[in-house]
Amino acid sequence: MRLFLFVAIAASFLYADIEVHRLIENQEHDPVFWHIPNFADHSKRNYAALSPQGNLGIVYRTVERINDRGKKKYTVFFHDITTNDVQAIYSKATYKIPKMNLSLIYDHLGKPHIFVDYTYRFIHFYRKDSKWIKDVLPIKFRRIYGSGVNSAKIYHIVEGENQRLYVVFFVMVKLKYHLLFAEYSQKKWQLFEVEDIPKDMQKIFDVQIRNLEDFTLLYGGINRLMYANFSSGTWDTETVVSGKKMEQAGWEANIFRNKDKLYVASNIRRVVSTGSLVFSRLLWSERSEKGWETKVIFRESRGYSGKDGQSYTGASPCIFFDDEDRANVIFNDVASWHSGGVNDFCEGNLRHAVRKGKSWKSEILYPQIGQWHKPQPLYELLYPVVFYVDGRAHCFGVERVTEGISTRFGGKNPMGFSIVYIIFE
Repeated sequence: MRLFLFVAIAASFLYADIEVHRLIENQEHDPVFWHIPNFADHSKRNYAALSPQGNLGIVYRTVERINDRGKKKYTVFFHDITTNDVQAIYSKATYKIPKMNLSLIYDHLGKPHIFVDYTYRFIHFYRKDSKWIKDVLPIKFRRIYGSGVNSAKIYHIVEGENQRLYVVFFVMVKLKYHLLFAEYSQKKWQLFEVEDIPKDMQKIFDVQIRNLEDFTLLYGGINRLMYANFSSGTWDTETVVSGKKMEQAGWEANIFRNKDKLYVASNIRRVVSTGSLVFSRLLWSERSEKGWETKVIFRESRGYSGKDGQSYTGASPCIFFDDEDRANVIFNDVASWHSGGVNDFCEGNLRHAVRKGKSWKSEILYPQIGQWHKPQPLYELLYPVVFYVDGRAHCFGVERVTEGISTRFGGKNPMGFSIVYIIFE
């Protein structure tokens, strides 16, 4: 495997024969996302996108101090990776930095659209000529559902086959889920709610939309990973992976369509009654005329583990197919340990796997090492996403560094965040 270097904004380091560059480094705040309990991770990967014309881009946020009284300024940037053009989209000075979710999509003409959501506000930025236009979505879920709204955020953004943009919302109201689409047509937004969603729907992993009457979901149930197609007002659901008792099946699933065949990479985790991990594995599923066929392709981590051992891997998988039509998956290992009777874990040590014939081979793409049982900086690579363009795979991830022994719930004394960009073939 050869790696091609990118001109970095910040420093790089060398580990074995892999050189890693950081686009953004040592940010005090997470530059891309914030965490919401019970929400799946597709929204956490919306910060990077590929245009139909082959351009790559990312959207991120920086935070800087203005004075010693605690006032700060945050700025949202769009970075065209292909042309290395960086543009400031939006900035604001405040004493309290809001939790924010950022998404990027290119339309069929190759024009970028940026979506920002925070505190139940949703803003759309699009470029007209050389200027960015701000478009506030007229959507107020608390007016629709009242004060019982527990959470609401942009889950995914896609362009349908009718060349209209669709923003997918997953809203929790009094602990009940609602699925809604906002359709963008002729510079106007219309909101539609999908009625009678599957009762066990708790996470949405991927969405494919032809129009509002024909779309597909990959979603997570209580212990199952489900594939659902909505057409002509009815749901057709299929079980992709069904976990056994105390197994969380389909965790962080990613779906990919190649030559009209569907493939899913996902994670299965077994837990005990207290929620502690027993194992974590990487699954590969294929859809055929007989249904879904699933196999475990990796069971152990490589050089990244906690006191609980190496039986933890397969986190945050992403699929791509190369020029030789081989299936590829990037994924993280998991370091798990117990401290004071509490199970904690973190994800990192990005690996790249390729299927050769009927077997899978993997190597470490971005190594992260450490002695996880000691109080020292811990490294994670969050939200990995990959695109395959002209014979090269372009991979992005957000590295989090935390000082202490716990990172699962934010950790002790966060030391900073970086955006990592790797190109390999």
